[in-house]
Amino acid sequence: DMDLGSGETTKILPLQKEKQSFTIENVPSKPTPSVLRNFSAPVKLETDLSEEDLVFLMVHDSDGFNRWESGQTYAMRVINQTIDTGRDVPSKFIEAYGQILAQALQPGSDDALAAQALSLPDISIVGQSRSPVDPQAIYDAKYKIEMALLSTHKEKIEEIYNTKRSGKDFLITPDAMGKRALCNTALRLLTLPRDAK
Repeated sequence: DMDLGSGETTKILPLQKEKQSFTIENVPSKPTPSVLRNFSAPVKLETDLSEEDLVFLMVHDSDGFNRWESGQTYAMRVINQTIDTGRDVPSKFIEAYGQILAQALQPGSDDALAAQALSLPDISIVGQSRSPVDPQAIYDAKYKIEMALLSTHKEKIEEIYNTKRSGKDFLITPDAMGKRALCNTALRLLTLPRDAK
């Protein structure tokens, strides 16, 4: 048991046993767990976080890895739902993507992290969650999602491309590489084939 009534917004809960439970008291609003913060070992984690939780974390988590991980988890759900149901891309996902685009345009943003956050999971990663694996269905779902993102956020994506594009000398600094990665992510979306499914 613990009390967060002191205005504290972050509490580390060490997982030291196979099964543990925690009770958090005196919390003014529903907490969203940011699982595996600062974790360095490769882990496959399953949670029951809602889409609202994932959106909150992918946009607001102060831990860069967890922002990316939450976005990838939500994108995987959307890709699998698109394959299984053929429904339109959820507006919640499109809106969250727009918030990440807006963050990428802010001065001092981490361009390399933004490039990763704005990229959907690879076909091989999606395939690990499906049986049987149908690469064409995964490609089609990703294409449908990316076209929905492009049609809604084309101006922001173009702004990222134009802002991050540089005619200066080629540099191999982390900042320059991150800027190129983000520019290339935007360019890939802007040049999606229009005659695909």
